[in-house]
Amino acid sequence: MIGYGNIMTITKYDYSFYERSFIMLSYMPYIWIILAVVFMVIEATTVQMVSVWFAISAIITTIISTLKVPIVVQITVFVIVAVLLLIFTRPFVKKYLNLKKQRTNADRVLEQIGKVTEEIDNVRGTGRVMIDGLLWTARAKDNTIIPIDTEVKVERIDGVKLFVSKASLRVES
Repeated sequence: MIGYGNIMTITKYDYSFYERSFIMLSYMPYIWIILAVVFMVIEATTVQMVSVWFAISAIITTIISTLKVPIVVQITVFVIVAVLLLIFTRPFVKKYLNLKKQRTNADRVLEQIGKVTEEIDNVRGTGRVMIDGLLWTARAKDNTIIPIDTEVKVERIDGVKLFVSKASLRVES
């Protein structure tokens, strides 16, 4: 002890198990806040109401963790609150929020009638159809050749290609 006087050095092994647990508990509110922020960022990048329940649960657990309750209790509270929120509020929120799939511009041409502007031949890989003033690449649904000026009905879309079939004759009365 020469030169140190009565100063006692403390190493990490000098803390008892309970003292280390108390130190860890003092960091837990920050950990729960970080988790809440992470869940909110995940929710912001998705539109499916996936992780908002976990963010709320982490915020509630942050409040509980300030009371220095054991970590096992905090994790249990987090899981129970998240499950309860999922079970009881998710169906309600999904019912009243407008999370319906929005049709895109491409979806609007489904089932519409167009006019062939370039002969559709799947073997040669040619074919164009005009629908609502827009020119689309087209392929025949049934691999038949469809001549120019034929009216066709859009059956499906694959990427930017329309798959069409000859439109049935319209009977007007």
